[in-house]
This record gives sequence, C-alpha cells and structure tokens, in this order.
Amino acid sequence: FTHRILHWGSRGNPYSSAPNQARVAISFVSSDPSFEKPYINPTYFDENHLPPFRVRLLLVCAQLLIYYQRFDLSKACIRACYDFCKEHEDELDPTYKQKVMVEFVKAMKDDEDAP
Repeated sequence: FTHRILHWGSRGNPYSSAPNQARVAISFVSSDPSFEKPYINPTYFDENHLPPFRVRLLLVCAQLLIYYQRFDLSKACIRACYDFCKEHEDELDPTYKQKVMVEFVKAMKDDEDAP
C-alpha cells in the first residue's frame, strides 16, 4: 500500500454511444526503496497487514493536495486535507512532506486567484 495506489482516473467520453460512459482507472505500482524512497515509514509495509487507517487516509489527503489541479476540491476540503497531513506529518518522509506543504500553499493561492 503506497501513494501510487491512487494514480489517476477520469470521466468517460460524453459523446460515446456506449450505454455507460463511466471510466475509472486504478494503477498499482511498486518500486524498490533504493530507487524511490517510500513516502511513509517503511515499517508499515508488511505483506500480512495493511497500514493503519490513519496512515492510508494520510496518503489519500497528501495525494489530493499534490494533484489538487486535477480535482474540483473546495477550499474547505483542501484545508481539511492539509490539517490532517499536518496532524500526522511525523508519518511522512521529510521530502514528501515538504512537497505536500508547498502544494497546499499553491492550492490556496490558486483558490484566491479564482474569479
């Protein structure tokens, strides 16, 4: 279970003649820690157990902040994600944590600049 589990997805083609235009994609990717450092403490990676719910939710919130441009998130949702990340920041790799915080600032600025 890593940040990569929530990879991407999109809406189906609204002009499609198919009866169901829903399109959802999910990607499962893994990498060796020597290639890419895990975003959370590696002790949570155990083939017999999932990380605790709070850690899984932390990854979801962090990824929502990092990819905020792809989602139509309200300012309240962005703030809630940030607050949760801040509350559990000690669980995040320092480099990843910095990236999450930078994207939060950008997301809030983008929201201020919106008409």
